[in-house]
Amino acid sequence: MQVFNPIKLIKLNNFNIQQLEVKFDQENLSEQDAKLLGKVLEKLKNLKTLHFNFMSCRIISQYSFSLLLSGVIKVQSLTSLTINLDQQKLDQQEVFNLSSVLAQAKNLIYLSILMQDHNLIKQGAFQLGQALENLKNLKSLTLDLSQSKEKGSYKLGQIGDQGLSDLSKSLSLCSNIQELNLNLQNNNILRKGACNLGAAIAQFKNIIKLNLQLAQVFRFYFRKLFDHTNLIFNLIIVIHFISQNIIGDQGASDFCLELKICQRLQILKLDLMSNEINEAGIIQIGIQLGQIENLKDLNINLMLNNSKKQNLEQMCQGLQKSKSLNTIELILFKPYKTYLYEYHYVDNEIILRKALGRILQKTKYLALYNFDFKKF
Repeated sequence: MQVFNPIKLIKLNNFNIQQLEVKFDQENLSEQDAKLLGKVLEKLKNLKTLHFNFMSCRIISQYSFSLLLSGVIKVQSLTSLTINLDQQKLDQQEVFNLSSVLAQAKNLIYLSILMQDHNLIKQGAFQLGQALENLKNLKSLTLDLSQSKEKGSYKLGQIGDQGLSDLSKSLSLCSNIQELNLNLQNNNILRKGACNLGAAIAQFKNIIKLNLQLAQVFRFYFRKLFDHTNLIFNLIIVIHFISQNIIGDQGASDFCLELKICQRLQILKLDLMSNEINEAGIIQIGIQLGQIENLKDLNINLMLNNSKKQNLEQMCQGLQKSKSLNTIELILFKPYKTYLYEYHYVDNEIILRKALGRILQKTKYLALYNFDFKKF
């Protein structure tokens, strides 16, 4: 893949390029430069793969963004498009412009939209979904709509259940998808949203790989207090929760119930950290996923849920019914008790590993990640 900055691309005289990455290193993108770039893109008749990286650039106007994207839709040969807009504060009109362009790129097979830390509300999710409905040839889709920033002039995690439900309805029409990577971390997703998302994914009859992140991420603030007498440091850990995703037992169960319809699914990664999933939900995860006959690799993050030894054993009893499962990675958590927060302990790691190993005798590889804050 050839990599250009905008200035170099404007002076381009070779229009036979098939793979292109454009890195916007300058602080601002003028309307004049955007127009020129759009014209250059129109001339790349053989272009198949295009990667826009806007991370180091501030698009100064809606018009600049529209001018640039207008060139993209005229490249009929384009089958793979990546747009990295991480940490760019697009307004609703710019999201609408982006969606309008995507709706016209009907030959796309691979699409990746990275929009971490945006003020994307439910209307924005709806607009993106409307665009995706037109991409009937899409086989691989990556959407990063996660929120991680804590400070700023905009609110975090505003997609919510309604926004995800609207997006899911549109996704269900992209029936040819074989690989889906969806990051909805910290977006106020509850049971209804998880259930509707599961129902949409169930329409992907040919899906092979799914990577879904529904975590509620927390931040650690470390404060060291120096003890001059004993010459030791005391470490105080405060856990701060950002905008919540809480799908609970019913949401986890409903989602996995829909997912078991995807019998061609081979690789599954579920990040369900801190979603208030208790015994019933954890057991149902195992029962439902164990019915996916072709599932080979499974990674589940259950940190900060009620992951007791007995629950995990029952979950694994369900999983071991899967005929093809070779690899299981369980990410667990054993937090330190403070006067602020108290969570259930995961049992001793060695005992748990042996117990799960006995159940999962057919599994070739079992990885158990059990974090213990007492080691700090």
